[in-house]
Amino acid sequence: MRKETLAEKAYRSIKDWILSGEVAFGASIDQQGLAERFGFSSITPIREALILLQKDNLVDIIPRKGVFVSRMSLEAVLENFQLREILEPTVLSATAASVPAEVREKYRALYLDWTQNPAGFSMHEYLKADCAFHLALLEPLRNKSLNKILETIYEENTRYRLLSLKERNFGGSMQEHLQILDALDAGDTAGAVACLRVHLQNSKTALFHANMAMPY
Repeated sequence: MRKETLAEKAYRSIKDWILSGEVAFGASIDQQGLAERFGFSSITPIREALILLQKDNLVDIIPRKGVFVSRMSLEAVLENFQLREILEPTVLSATAASVPAEVREKYRALYLDWTQNPAGFSMHEYLKADCAFHLALLEPLRNKSLNKILETIYEENTRYRLLSLKERNFGGSMQEHLQILDALDAGDTAGAVACLRVHLQNSKTALFHANMAMPY
């Protein structure tokens, strides 16, 4: 197995930090501070990682001004949701009958555990699981290009979605996931697709409310 480079380690660490919602939109990034934070002896891996993160639209590198956590407009986020509303229900209608039982059982157990034991709940961990859940529903299609598109969309929306989950109450989102699973377990493809559409619509609506609290 190839050993992870310092730049790759820095990329992963900084990406997780940004996506955690711990740092504000538009915040200035101190490269020396990041090197110290993540245990690097020089800023070279940090600089290389930031170049990669700029390609992910997570940071903005502005000559003679510095590096900043990127801002993402509500319009761009809603465009991503529009793509999801087109792609995900269409694909789920083709994959619903092929989602493995072990996958359904895994996510049902996870959501029930979080519902019954809220003390162990983390919004950041929930968003990671949410991305994995939606990709798992589409996995039987085995379309790597589609997976990459959706992974990018989920990552771009993560910071906004942290705000929207606080606005709408994460419990509502988990219940909608459980409803999708109920329909899949019952072999009801149309019902699963309908539940997915409702879930996406509710998540998008929550973004409008979250936008009011958005730091600019």
